[in-house]
Amino acid sequence: MSKLVPSQTSEHLGRYAQLPKMNIFTDNLHSDEMDQYYILTRDDKYRKETKDVIQHVWDTLIELKLIGDNIEKFVKDAQRNFHGALWQLELTYILQGRFNLIPPKETGPDIIIERAGEIIIIDCVSSNISGINKVERIMGQVEVLNQDSRKLRVLESINKKYSIYEKWVKKGIVTASDKLVIAVDTSNIPSGDLVGHPYANIMESVLFGVGNQVFVYNHETGNLTIQYDKQKEIKKENGSLVTTNLFENPDFQDISGIAWKNTNFLFDHSLSGDNIRLYKNPKTSKQLSLDSFSR
Repeated sequence: MSKLVPSQTSEHLGRYAQLPKMNIFTDNLHSDEMDQYYILTRDDKYRKETKDVIQHVWDTLIELKLIGDNIEKFVKDAQRNFHGALWQLELTYILQGRFNLIPPKETGPDIIIERAGEIIIIDCVSSNISGINKVERIMGQVEVLNQDSRKLRVLESINKKYSIYEKWVKKGIVTASDKLVIAVDTSNIPSGDLVGHPYANIMESVLFGVGNQVFVYNHETGNLTIQYDKQKEIKKENGSLVTTNLFENPDFQDISGIAWKNTNFLFDHSLSGDNIRLYKNPKTSKQLSLDSFSR
């Protein structure tokens, strides 16, 4: 694909010019089951600093035409899943300062990087406690620290995005040579950072099959070391098995990398990119040339 810059995508910008001016914080759209974080950030005076940061990011990306060509749908989705919308806005804002981004469309990846002839498509997802594999709560406050359920939630998110990518390829929305990165935010999973803590994190556990900790005592030296079982799959309640070592599974070889963060933009306001890790798939034929999203 030839290099594209926003000024060259006339068809896309023409559609943008016809779109109504819309703020991410609005009273005009009312989605069912509105996200309480959205309402609080929009209306609570004590969250003004947070709101101002988000507003700056929104205004910048609107001006650069990097939110897609269906702004109304984006805002409606943000009203239902505010963390997911913020994750996409945060990552887009960080990357637009470092790479040449091609304006995305409604159907297709959230972010498209063009770099020295390399096309990297990025789709964002924010994992949370709901979904097919729920993370259960007790009395709405105390969480059950079930490591497998947390891993299943992350795997569910990645699998869903990978399935969407495969449909895009079949429909010609993206090409098979494009390098796919799935960007996952796990800050909504309670105690998700405790999976494998402190020597491995939840993402490393699902990408490389890092299992439970094992304490190994060396009788000759008297040293105690920590190692890990290999966990290649998780058995769900219905008895079915789910692969946990995605980067060692040929079924996922089209994933070039996984971007991951476990911090919440609503609280850390970080736009440095330092809190984002990029894991490159060692088995893919579509290797990424970049090593990270940070400077």
